[in-house]
Amino acid sequence: MPACGAGMCYRPGSWKGSMWLLRSQGFFAVGRREAFAYLLCATIVVLGYHMCSDGKFSAIICLGSVFQALAFAMLFLQLQRHRTTSGISVKMLEMYVVVYVLRLYSNLRFEDYLPVDRSGDWAYQLADCMSLGLVAILLWTVRSHRRQFHQEELRENFPVVAVVAACLVAAFFVHPGRIQDLSGDMCWAAAQYVESFVMIPQLMLVAGVEGRDVMGVEGFTAHMLACVFAAKLCTLAFQWRYFAAFKSAGGSSESAYAVFGTQVLQVVMLADFVYYYLKNLLRKSMLALDTCLV
Repeated sequence: MPACGAGMCYRPGSWKGSMWLLRSQGFFAVGRREAFAYLLCATIVVLGYHMCSDGKFSAIICLGSVFQALAFAMLFLQLQRHRTTSGISVKMLEMYVVVYVLRLYSNLRFEDYLPVDRSGDWAYQLADCMSLGLVAILLWTVRSHRRQFHQEELRENFPVVAVVAACLVAAFFVHPGRIQDLSGDMCWAAAQYVESFVMIPQLMLVAGVEGRDVMGVEGFTAHMLACVFAAKLCTLAFQWRYFAAFKSAGGSSESAYAVFGTQVLQVVMLADFVYYYLKNLLRKSMLALDTCLV
């Protein structure tokens, strides 16, 4: 049968018919609000590059913070559209609050871990403040939504308190010495260590929900995970470029390797999930193409 929609029919096996069927199945579906958020982010990046940056490589970490803020914005938009919180990890949001509180404590008081160009004057800190605000709103929204509609709390067994405590202890003994202030260096390092665990609860939740509602999982996490992955790539590139500076900054000799290792771990974890997600998406796309060609 020909593929029909919006008053138009396409011949089976044709390129237009295949693309129509894929779009009708939602494989390329992006809502207006999500598209607007992407466009707004691109505009901010372009304007920020010309107005808030000197074009130096260190500004890439500010770009990563913008991607991270966009990830939370996408998650909030998905939450508003689907009106359900079953695919969102509260543990992940709680750990992100800890990450941003620790990082902002260091970056708002000291400038040693900021980009060396103009993006480190205020843009980088503003992006992190926006992310903290969005995370707080998401956490409050998820909890209030579940109480309001008497939704069953998802059982997340990830030990947030134990992980945060272990990261604080690790940061006390293993931290860079760029600031030469124990609280500033320790809080910055602790934020890096906690952030290396922050996506684990979400990925565990996705693995648990996927068997029950694959499309629900995709709707909640696709945009967020893509933006987070882009943010981690930017941060990893920054750490790689300035690895020597971190290594010679003082503090414990292992701190540069520990901080860089946390970034590699985050990229590997997300890359593994993105690989299987895209593989699953491609498999569904091929099934849709087979249906279209019949």
